[in-house]
Amino acid sequence: MNHSWKMRTLLVTVYGVLLLINYYVFLRLWQMMPMVFLGRILLITVAALIFLAFNLYPFVHGKLPSSIAAWVHRIATGWLPVLFYLLLVFLFLDGLNFIKLLPGDMLHGNGSALASLVGSMILIFLCGYVNYSDKKRVELNINTAGKIRDEKPIRAVALSDMHLGYGIGAEELRRWIAMINREQPDVVLIAGDLVDFHVRPLREQNMDKILGAIEAKFGVYCVLGNHDYLELSQTLEFLKSSKVIPLRDSSILVNDQFYIVGRDEYSQAPRKPLGELVESLDKSKLIILLDHQPRDFQDAVMQGVNFQFSGHVHRGQFWPISLMVKWLFDHAYGYVHQKNSHFYVSSGIGIWGGKFRIGTQSEYVVINFY
Repeated sequence: MNHSWKMRTLLVTVYGVLLLINYYVFLRLWQMMPMVFLGRILLITVAALIFLAFNLYPFVHGKLPSSIAAWVHRIATGWLPVLFYLLLVFLFLDGLNFIKLLPGDMLHGNGSALASLVGSMILIFLCGYVNYSDKKRVELNINTAGKIRDEKPIRAVALSDMHLGYGIGAEELRRWIAMINREQPDVVLIAGDLVDFHVRPLREQNMDKILGAIEAKFGVYCVLGNHDYLELSQTLEFLKSSKVIPLRDSSILVNDQFYIVGRDEYSQAPRKPLGELVESLDKSKLIILLDHQPRDFQDAVMQGVNFQFSGHVHRGQFWPISLMVKWLFDHAYGYVHQKNSHFYVSSGIGIWGGKFRIGTQSEYVVINFY
């Protein structure tokens, strides 16, 4: 079975599962709703819009006008976390109903219960949107044990998972760039997934010029994330016009003071061993590693990396997915220090899909190396 066939099989399976979940959730909503004509028409309309968005989503890139493509993206991806929470609620209620702990009319024609459910969902996701929009500033002070010889620390601003595209556009990016420039960084580091899915909306909104307005004395450097490989050649062209320097299994000595080492994305095997990337570097200088996925920390310690910055997992974006990624990865979020190596895994400044952060935060990281 070749790779493309496997991918088509996976996509069809995911689509089928989503259809079944949507059917279950809308069936429960229909059953809970009283026999009110306008209410049921509204529910049918919402279901139809979501069904249409899911079916149009594969045609977003290049086959729909950008304004329509953006709305299709927002509906299809924004609905997913809402669907997940509704699924949890109805599974819980059906479980209670099964063991006879739920009033018999709770799930049938109960306008009060439906109003409470809808109100709770609106409140949860309104708070989630506000939380996403409020970008948190995380500051780290990293002792390099004398590797920075200047009296003034080197200041870096580090970002991950920007996911620029149909969901996150030019206006939001401008606000991010203003935040970065207020920090007066010496260098800006981007740990992958700068692009969401398609480069087209970035080009149409001139986001290369916006990124090019970053003010950093030593420049802007990035590695590629799994999303950046979806349109690799176009992504690399966009980075070039944005004055963002990609590091693909390579390193660069910056201002004769510190190295930035960038690894290819973990999923794009084979990639060079970290030992091969750092073996010729002057270990008396600071070594900063960018690696999209938070893996192989012990290898970084063994190879003398002083600081590694990663992203990718978004800290799950919302609870309880945050608990799942904590279980899947040895270190899924935050700062950790092992021997002479420091690590930070960011939850990301951007987001994939709906702009909701529930139990997690959107952030940028200010690092002072001294």
